Amino acid sequence: AGVASCVHIKGPNKYDDVLLDCGVCEPSTFSAKAVLVTHGHIDHAGCCINHARGLALNNKSPTYFIPSTIVEPLTTAWHAYEAMNDAEIPMDIQAVQADDKGGFLPFFATPNILVRPFHTEHRVPSHGYALYTIRRGKLLPQFRELTGEQISKLRRDGISIKEPDVEQLEIVYTGDTLFSGLLRPENAFVFQAPILIMELTYLDGKREKAIDRTHVHLDDVVEHAERFENQQVVFVHLSQKYSASMALEILRDRLPSGLMERSYVNLTSFGVTGEHLTKISDRRWPVRQRTEA
Repeated sequence: AGVASCVHIKGPNKYDDVLLDCGVCEPSTFSAKAVLVTHGHIDHAGCCINHARGLALNNKSPTYFIPSTIVEPLTTAWHAYEAMNDAEIPMDIQAVQADDKGGFLPFFATPNILVRPFHTEHRVPSHGYALYTIRRGKLLPQFRELTGEQISKLRRDGISIKEPDVEQLEIVYTGDTLFSGLLRPENAFVFQAPILIMELTYLDGKREKAIDRTHVHLDDVVEHAERFENQQVVFVHLSQKYSASMALEILRDRLPSGLMERSYVNLTSFGVTGEHLTKISDRRWPVRQRTEA
């Protein structure tokens, strides 16, 4: 929290490779085909230009999908970086578009990843992202014995020859938000996604501080634990005031067992190496802490 947020999602297809926020720039992130930024705070968006420059060295440039409210300031910063760099930095910046119902228009981050942005509640305009994979419809049974030429003719004639494509919700990423922003009726899918990646900044202390800073508090998670139908919950964006062992101790003490068994926490920013995610119910941690550097 406050330093750098960047979640790298990689699917089995090499093109299904996206970053969720870009507050840090490492070589491992350069394979991403798209970057989805939740809001304009520097720890979430501050490395977009540096990321684009790193890719430009290899003549590559992903698409940066960002809230419409930060297009102008990011573009200004981009041109300032080009002036300092004394060279162009190719960037494809796309504003997430609003629809006529108060929400956002979906878009494809990659050919197989459909993204549906949703409203969250933070100190600045923000939104989360729901990622869907697309299973392309197969050829209808009555057309499967036809030749390629016959199928092409049917297409030219405007005849539907395939089953409908199927959207499969895979991942929800909240970005920074009040928990109340996730409780909106239209955001029910947040707690139904197979994988939920959710900010959890405050693990102890008064909930009022979290509300004042518009972040999630552990009390919110405990109070609404029954809502989490997710197969896996990943907590990110923990406050710097917690050590890795302190964070795990609090989470193990407070989380209901049913939710804890499905929950993981990212501790990389606390100096933990060797694993991207730590399963909260994994009791080997105290042993590892005594025996590993």
